[in-house]
Amino acid sequence: MKNTRVRKLGHHNNHGFSLIELSIVLVIIGVLSLAIPAITPVLQQVFTSENDKQVLDDAEGAIKGFLIAQNRLPCPDSDNDGNENCTSTVHSGTLPYRTLKLSSPVMNIFGQKIAYSVYRNANGTANLDADLASLKDRYRPLLPNSESSTISNGLDFCWALKTAIKVANSNTFSYVGSSSSPINQAYILASPGSLNANEAGTVFDGINQIGNIGFELPDKVIDANYDDTVRSKGFSELAGELKCAALIGRANGSARTSFAMYDITRINDYNVSFRALALDVHEGNVDQAEFNMALATADAAIYAAQTVIAIAAGAESFGVAVAAIAIPAVAAGALTAKGLIDAANGLSDAKDARDVAAAQKTEADAQKVDIDALYAAKLAKAKAIDAKGWF
Repeated sequence: MKNTRVRKLGHHNNHGFSLIELSIVLVIIGVLSLAIPAITPVLQQVFTSENDKQVLDDAEGAIKGFLIAQNRLPCPDSDNDGNENCTSTVHSGTLPYRTLKLSSPVMNIFGQKIAYSVYRNANGTANLDADLASLKDRYRPLLPNSESSTISNGLDFCWALKTAIKVANSNTFSYVGSSSSPINQAYILASPGSLNANEAGTVFDGINQIGNIGFELPDKVIDANYDDTVRSKGFSELAGELKCAALIGRANGSARTSFAMYDITRINDYNVSFRALALDVHEGNVDQAEFNMALATADAAIYAAQTVIAIAAGAESFGVAVAAIAIPAVAAGALTAKGLIDAANGLSDAKDARDVAAAQKTEADAQKVDIDALYAAKLAKAKAIDAKGWF
């Protein structure tokens, strides 16, 4: 009997909810009905934020591709034809999708165009110019002997970033923040939200606007009055991504190496000249020693002749003993012989010194060939690095 009741209760439960279960379901539905209106904007914001992130990622990828290829940032499109407008006064507009080789304008999920602004702080002095949308010969590595490298490439863009980093912030050029506290940026992208949140007449909120050079901070909080997405790239951040410090450091290091080699060539040229002079001096010493040898030989010949004549004359004319004349003659002969020996030794020493000087000059000449070749190689490398640019 007990088992039958259990089976009937189980059979009854399989056909519907109890009153308590139904009450719980109704409570859950009520809570959800109250929560959905509150969480819908949050869900929409999350969805919009993710979409904007992808759109802005794609936009930045196109900008960076253009930068690597053209060694500058693209100018904004200020007349909506898809092409960049590089007049010096154009700092802001939309992304020039045709110039970037994109098939269509860059828009967010709501079909609204992305605002784009670029830092264009031009200067008539090339190495002080920071117009990031213009390629100029800003960087020239210091090369020796009046050599120069005037190639414009990514190193010149890196130099412009280096200049921009040192320039004081100004609301005259592309910035985020406020006009009273601007923070200049290399470039800025802004995607409007789905609504005119601040009801200012356009889909952009705050100071964001196509054609403006000032934009809200990228981390501005989304609220009832603001639903835009701003992304910007600072000078130092972009320089770091491009490895500008390493690139310019390598170019400068190579240029300094070529300068050092140039200094060595100049020292070596002096050494070669000195060795040539030394050889000339020793050649002159050999000539003088040969002359001294000739004189000593002549003196010996003259002495021998005079001695014979003196002995003969003394014996015949005065009856002087030959021995009395021969003794001083022998002493004079010894001096003459010594002079002859000294002259011979001097000639030998002069020739040895000349041979050493000749060997030193030969070595210096060979060293000059090697050093000149090394200098030429280092100078060529410095120019090649400057010409290489990014890669």
